[in-house]
Amino acid sequence: MQARALILIENPIAGLVAVLPVGMAQVSSVKLTVKKGDRVQKGQEISCFQFGGSDIVTVFQKEARVQLTQEEGVHYNFGTQVGIIGGK
Repeated sequence: MQARALILIENPIAGLVAVLPVGMAQVSSVKLTVKKGDRVQKGQEISCFQFGGSDIVTVFQKEARVQLTQEEGVHYNFGTQVGIIGGK
């Protein structure tokens, strides 16, 4: 079983942003630390995996002013900047 969650964030520059934490294989747990209507700040925890880690998918609207700076096929460690808001 793969646990999933969906968090929608409204951002004045990036528009509507969907964040999908996916707990895969043995992880299979996603704990949300925010609830509907919460205001979040940059860097605030919004979810976590209860055992290990897995994947997080972030989806932006086509019109979002977001410039992704990472390269395909390159692994980036947690905390590494991979995009710039307001970059387009």
